[in-house]
Amino acid sequence: MLANLITIFTLAVTLIFLFILNIIPASTRNRNQYLLVLLICLALHLIAELLMIQNVFGIRTYAVFALSFVVAYGPSIYYYTRKFHGLTTRRFIWHLTPLLVGLWSIFFIARNGILPVPEWILSSYYSGVLLIYFMATLRIRLFHPIKKNNAWMKTIGIGFGVLVLLYVLEAILINFNLSAREIVIRTSTSIYNVFCFIFLLIAIRQIITNPESFSNMKIRIPYSNDVSSDNSTELDIIQSYVIDQEKYKDPGLTRNMIAAETGVSMHQVSEIINSRFKKNFNDWVNDYRIEEAKVFLKESDLSIKEIYYEVGFNSKSAFNYAFKKRTHTTPSQFRSNAAKH
Repeated sequence: MLANLITIFTLAVTLIFLFILNIIPASTRNRNQYLLVLLICLALHLIAELLMIQNVFGIRTYAVFALSFVVAYGPSIYYYTRKFHGLTTRRFIWHLTPLLVGLWSIFFIARNGILPVPEWILSSYYSGVLLIYFMATLRIRLFHPIKKNNAWMKTIGIGFGVLVLLYVLEAILINFNLSAREIVIRTSTSIYNVFCFIFLLIAIRQIITNPESFSNMKIRIPYSNDVSSDNSTELDIIQSYVIDQEKYKDPGLTRNMIAAETGVSMHQVSEIINSRFKKNFNDWVNDYRIEEAKVFLKESDLSIKEIYYEVGFNSKSAFNYAFKKRTHTTPSQFRSNAAKH
């Protein structure tokens, strides 16, 4: 009965957290979908656990479902952290799929008696996956220190660290006493649920009382219209790097690149540009590119293709769209009109 209540409460808190994250307005670009993947995996894990407690299926079937979601935690938290720090998040499926195929292969081989599969192989597999991704996540943390206004990531790191510890301890206890495997699994599952329940309550409290800590992840907080003087130094540093060094001509310029080169956090880059210029990062950069392009169109014989590559665009369509948005005319028309004068 107690196990049922713990699982139900934890599932309820998980669903509440998912609901809160999805009702808070944020552009698709600013959403960190890997946080949602983590919470969905947790919710499905808890549903499978409820079905096991109700004897809808046995411990072996539960293990297949539960460990599939446990294995998914590893790459999900790793990519969640990469997304948070503005690093590339390609090939998530290429991380997740082999891990799941490997897990299911172990179950298939053991279940069909193809080869003897000791219990330690399975427990070492999922605990090893979590440890590897935890170390990879920790490595990102070491090379990308968390700023004070992004303290939420410390909470995530601690939470994931405790999660890894719980599953490693479970693996050790299972191998230490195989005859008590089911008791160990049920007990560790309850402990895991209590931890998740407390952790998610802390998360919900933080997202309500301190939503700006999520601003680089899931929630986009409207920036103040007040032009504060306390970020003038950071603004000068950003402009020196982007404008004076003509980095706006780099088609791969990102907020993360500016943060890495200037020491100004990615969050501050967005906040300063938004508050000072009342526009987003891409529009701000494109303003300089288009002004440069107008000079080339007036004073050079370069082709339009050469010009848009020169000022930092990768495609003609993107260049034409940005140019027309600012001048209400096409590059060809602008050049033609400039020649007449």
